[in-house]
Amino acid sequence: MTGALRIVAWPAHKKCYKNPYPCLLYSQLNRHGVDVREFQFSSSLQGPFHILHIHWPLEDLLDPNRPWQSRVKVLGVLLILRYMRWRGTRLVWTIHNLQPHDAYFPTLQAWFWRQFIPLLHSYISLSQTIAQQAQHHFPQLARLPKCIIPHGHYRDAYPNDIDRAAAKARLGIPVTTKVLLFLGLIRPYKNVPALIKQFRHLPVYDWQLVVAGQPISETMASQVQQAANQDPRVQLHLDFIDNDRLQVFFNAANLVVLPFSQIANSGSALLALSYNCPILVPSLGALKELQTQVGTSWVQTYQPDLNASDLQRALHWAITTLRPAQAPLDPFEWSVIGRQTLACFKAIAS
Repeated sequence: MTGALRIVAWPAHKKCYKNPYPCLLYSQLNRHGVDVREFQFSSSLQGPFHILHIHWPLEDLLDPNRPWQSRVKVLGVLLILRYMRWRGTRLVWTIHNLQPHDAYFPTLQAWFWRQFIPLLHSYISLSQTIAQQAQHHFPQLARLPKCIIPHGHYRDAYPNDIDRAAAKARLGIPVTTKVLLFLGLIRPYKNVPALIKQFRHLPVYDWQLVVAGQPISETMASQVQQAANQDPRVQLHLDFIDNDRLQVFFNAANLVVLPFSQIANSGSALLALSYNCPILVPSLGALKELQTQVGTSWVQTYQPDLNASDLQRALHWAITTLRPAQAPLDPFEWSVIGRQTLACFKAIAS
């Protein structure tokens, strides 16, 4: 490798309003003098670049209402990746998910992965567990060099300047009432209706379940509302939660729950921990590793599917376990992750 490291990232900054992960990462690389560009069809012709860093390769390609356009986009991207590889750019995939959350066009997706994986020079896994699962899912990855670099935290990425009493007041919740929180886009695999039903089975009246997030469809919204059945112990905020409102929900929470049936990495969990909320998560993907890294006073796991007994134990654990004021997130500092990523890219580019 000669000269300053030049990276084209897919995405770099254009998706930061949805997930600040790329921006937090590349701001660290910029501090080390790395030139990071946004991946576009036109930018692929401007190289050569040392690295093409790919995050969510199918996210912007598949539209359930436009099957032919989806096929054209998939084919076009694969042609561009082949061209960039031919010009000497190294292709690196950070594995956020092993498969997209939405199962649009399964035959097209399967074909894409068969073409995509052989184009890679290396990959980054956010945990050792996911690296092992990825190699099982895509055996060709076992022949590639890899870097294990954790997901960073979200402290300082979002506003956080109100206390628990003020947050509960904003939600109309008495300060003495404890809050169990689910926050995020509501998709079928997240099992939010089942969470509501299990909570309503519990004979607890000093807790309130708050569900905050936009359902993926009207059908999903209806299922959530039917599960709540106007129970006063369940508060629904079924809309998009913008960055300024995140602190209201997280700072009101005594416990955050992720009732997912599938999850690879720990972004949602780290968001809650960044607001110093203890979390109840499935023993899936990287979350068992996260419990080891952060400690059992902050991370409680359950075996899917979440049931009322799991919830009951977690509610008791959340309020009786002694823990410091801040979750210990030193391994997830972006300055550390930036140095690790830079070392990884230099090794791949050399």
